[in-house]
Amino acid sequence: MKILITAALSKELKPIRNYLISTFSIEKSSCFSFLKTGIGMKKAHSRLNEFLKTNSCDIVINVGTAGSLNSALNLKEILLPTQFHTFQKEILRTIELSDSISALIPELPLSWERGSLYTSNTQVISSYQKSNISKISDAVAVDMEAYSLAEICHKNSIPFVSLKVITDIADNTAITTFTGNLNHSIIVLKKSVKQLIECIFNNFLVTV
Repeated sequence: MKILITAALSKELKPIRNYLISTFSIEKSSCFSFLKTGIGMKKAHSRLNEFLKTNSCDIVINVGTAGSLNSALNLKEILLPTQFHTFQKEILRTIELSDSISALIPELPLSWERGSLYTSNTQVISSYQKSNISKISDAVAVDMEAYSLAEICHKNSIPFVSLKVITDIADNTAITTFTGNLNHSIIVLKKSVKQLIECIFNNFLVTV
């Protein structure tokens, strides 16, 4: 099995990479590739496309941070997105999980929040922006890359799953809160990513 793990930032990707390689056996560690996409839909789209021109993978896992749009979704909680939304050309676009990924959902921790993730072209740092997203979607959190990655995977028939840790509440405190929470949030995230990958190894239809 070839597993590609993507994240927007080195601060997100490097700790997870080091943790996974040190935790899994050499045989399973050899299944992993890692791709830093950069921030934003355009960069993420371009870098994953470039990777897939010369590399293959059986599944793409997008990991990273997100801002909460829902008061029930707390800081440092894990979100397992069940749908991916964005707004393009005055239309709400939605990508569903593939059947192979949906089949894994019941096997994953019940403590992880399930819900839709909205991908924004710009950083969401105001109540006004949050309100607008809530008006057009049922998303519980917002990021800046996942939809574009899900779109590429959907077009190429590659199973795609995302795992996000909540680092801010997407308002005027977002930048400060994100910075203050990042290090501890990544600790929470990397352990959750390990659980996700163990589930994939144990249940995924592709043979290792």
